[in-house]
Amino acid sequence: MSEIHYFREQAAHAQSLAERAALPNVRARYLQSAEVWMKLVERAERLEQMQSGFTDVRGRSPRLI
Repeated sequence: MSEIHYFREQAAHAQSLAERAALPNVRARYLQSAEVWMKLVERAERLEQMQSGFTDVRGRSPRLI
């Protein structure tokens, strides 16, 4: 399972918990959690795109990129 897939699952889980929450403060906490998970998805996707762009560079270690 990739990180991005895991982050998406966690966001969906937090969203479903928010929909079922009876208390407004609990619902808000789950919605905030879902939002943070989605930010992690976006960040991981950007990182993946940047890293795929650097795979064509020869002679450099992937750790330095």
